[in-house]
Amino acid sequence: MLFTSIFGGHVLGVVPGDMPGMEYATRAFIFEHRVYFQMVGGELVIKAKKLTEGSDVLQLIPPQKLASDLPRVLIENHVHWLNLSTSSIEIRPLLSMWQGDPQDLMVTWDRQLSTVSVDLPRYGLSFFINSDRELESRHLRGMIYDTDQSIGTLFGLVNKLVLCPKDNHAEGLVQRQVTVDIKGPAHQSISYQAFRIDTDLGYLVGNSSLTSNLYRAYLHALCGNPCFVDPLTRKTGTEEALIILRSAAVRSFLRIDRRAAKLLGCIASLTTERKWYPPHLQCMQTAHWVPLPAASQHHNFYLFCVSIKGIHQPFKFFTNVRLSQYLRIFRQEMITFFAALRFELRFLIHPDIVMSDMGMVTTRMKEGTYCRLAAPKPTHIVLHAPFIRGPPRRY
Repeated sequence: MLFTSIFGGHVLGVVPGDMPGMEYATRAFIFEHRVYFQMVGGELVIKAKKLTEGSDVLQLIPPQKLASDLPRVLIENHVHWLNLSTSSIEIRPLLSMWQGDPQDLMVTWDRQLSTVSVDLPRYGLSFFINSDRELESRHLRGMIYDTDQSIGTLFGLVNKLVLCPKDNHAEGLVQRQVTVDIKGPAHQSISYQAFRIDTDLGYLVGNSSLTSNLYRAYLHALCGNPCFVDPLTRKTGTEEALIILRSAAVRSFLRIDRRAAKLLGCIASLTTERKWYPPHLQCMQTAHWVPLPAASQHHNFYLFCVSIKGIHQPFKFFTNVRLSQYLRIFRQEMITFFAALRFELRFLIHPDIVMSDMGMVTTRMKEGTYCRLAAPKPTHIVLHAPFIRGPPRRY
């Protein structure tokens, strides 16, 4: 089982091993490694050593032995090498198991101090197991790993880590904090955003910077369920994202950096791309839907981002050539189209259909109850729904 998970169906040529305690070794080198094999008590032991003189010996740990100690995401499609010299466990992706990377996750056992440390070099984070057998952060002081990784919002977000204060946790008063990131190339360091979970006001609290607020809006827009409200915010992800984009927090800043400009473009790109069909008549439209819920492609994402860009345009924040590449999505024809769409929606709807402040279309089912309209399937379609020409009228 261990052999096939690493080498698949390959047949390896072997010779007698020259490492003490190992019976066989591969005849050829595998990514500059000599691999050794030995059966001990009915279990296969696999060790590897690089050609470089003085290299440490690595021993492969069967994944089932770590299943109860590591999350599933670090067990599947990963290999676990035990460095016999440093007593550290290096967790590598299966596809790059032979190329050691200083950015890989490291679990180290200090024999002298009898402590276990967990390092995440890509994030600049380090943890250790304290005297209460809790995983405590070295950088976020007083914060420990929360066994409950649900935060009541951002459902479906994979790359997140939920922490809670150690002292309050012992007293039963938990004020939790979540850190999230965007997955990037393995060779790059990754910055993360930290948010405090405010259960009293029902929202995530960032560091009040423009990047933090735009990132929070972007996450809510992507992770929101259009049919249900989040338990924390009591709103859908789309509604929460639009509230953030309409707030003063994202409209009062002194400068914009590359990440903020990129996020502004990413949020605007969520809106369904629409064009006139045919262009010269402007009576029908072609819509290009992407594989996201329809609510995540709300037209106000584009218009609110245009508004944010327009407010600060006189201050020349967006004239930087490096930033302008992220803002090419703001084209005048798109701005005109969505502005007309938002205006005409007020008069094309049935009297029993209500437009909320966030632009969400709801229909009155019973007195005091509302239901959101079903979302269309992601596809490329032509909507034969001409806009009203002349003075608007009700039907």
